[in-house]
Amino acid sequence: MSIGSARWHRRAEPADWTDAMTSALPTEAGPRFRRMGAHFATGVTVVTSVADDVPVGTTVNAFATVSLDPPMLLVSLRNGSRLLSCVECSGVFAVTVLAADQQLLAKWFASRTRPTGAASFAGIPARPAPVTGCLLLAEGVAYFDCRVSAVYSGGDHTIVLGEVAACDELWPREPLIFSGSGFATVGLPASPPLRN
Repeated sequence: MSIGSARWHRRAEPADWTDAMTSALPTEAGPRFRRMGAHFATGVTVVTSVADDVPVGTTVNAFATVSLDPPMLLVSLRNGSRLLSCVECSGVFAVTVLAADQQLLAKWFASRTRPTGAASFAGIPARPAPVTGCLLLAEGVAYFDCRVSAVYSGGDHTIVLGEVAACDELWPREPLIFSGSGFATVGLPASPPLRN
C-alpha cells in the first residue's frame, strides 16, 4: 500500500495473535494492564477542590481536554478519595499543570500519608483560582478553573467532566511528564504550535 511517498507494509502477526486479541483479560491482569498503560506518556497535574473553605488536592495524570466549544476537560479520580468527595460536594475543581522541576510536588500530592486540608498546602506557593476559588499551585505551567458538568462511573475511578470557566499560563516552561511509571521531561525544544 502506498500513501504519497510512504509505503505501508502489513506486519506479520504472531501465530497466537488472534487468541491474544479475542481472549478476555483475566481478573488478575491488573498489573499487566498497568504496565501496558505505562507506555503512554502523560502530563502531570495537581487537581484541587474546596468545600467549607477546606482545600483538598491530589496528583492526577488521567487528564484530557475534551471540547473547545464549550471548553471542557476531564479528570479521572479514584473512588472513595477525599478529592472526589469534595468535588462532588462543591461542584468545582481546578487543575494545575506541573512543571518539569516539580517532581517533589507531584510525589507530595500523590502521598496518602500527607496531612489533610490546608496543612497539605503549607509552604507551597498557591493562590485561589479566579472563578471557583480552588487553589492553584502558583509555580505550575498552566491552570484550568472548572465547574463540574457531569460525572461518570469508570470502574474503580470516577470520570469528572468539567466546563472550563477560566484558564491561563502560569509560568512558561517545560511540563512534567509521566512515562514508564516514572517522571520524565520532554527534553526537546518545543516545535512551533500547530495551526488549523
